[in-house]
Amino acid sequence: MLQNKVEGFKRVFFCFFLLIAVTIALANLPEPVRKTGENVNKIVKIGPLDIEAVIIKGGTYEMGDIFVVGRDDERPVHKVTISDFYLSVTEITVRQYKKFCKRTNRKMPIQEKCSRDNYRVVFVTWYEAKDFCEWMGGLLPTEAQ
Repeated sequence: MLQNKVEGFKRVFFCFFLLIAVTIALANLPEPVRKTGENVNKIVKIGPLDIEAVIIKGGTYEMGDIFVVGRDDERPVHKVTISDFYLSVTEITVRQYKKFCKRTNRKMPIQEKCSRDNYRVVFVTWYEAKDFCEWMGGLLPTEAQ
């Protein structure tokens, strides 16, 4: 009888865990950043995949740990100037990355079992992300950007 209760508890716990996992997966779908008003950047299509992007205006600002609570490599605070750059409106999707892999003769990284074409791509190395951005005609955003 005790074993039946334990098995029942395991099933309930598993179902609860599964429900949370599905909820998180659905909540993490890439959603476009769409704002309204005067300061909205116009959406443009960039690269061979016509990915929606907005221009981020460059400028100068102070970068670093102004509260002296971070790591040593975050000090001293210093001025940084960045140029205008384009940034994708959403994260790169599995569908978009599949097209990149097909057109560049690369192997697609294994995705999570629950992944779909409209989900964000995962398990991509920094080097693969860099290659994707360069293929699109851009660069990975820097820390300063």
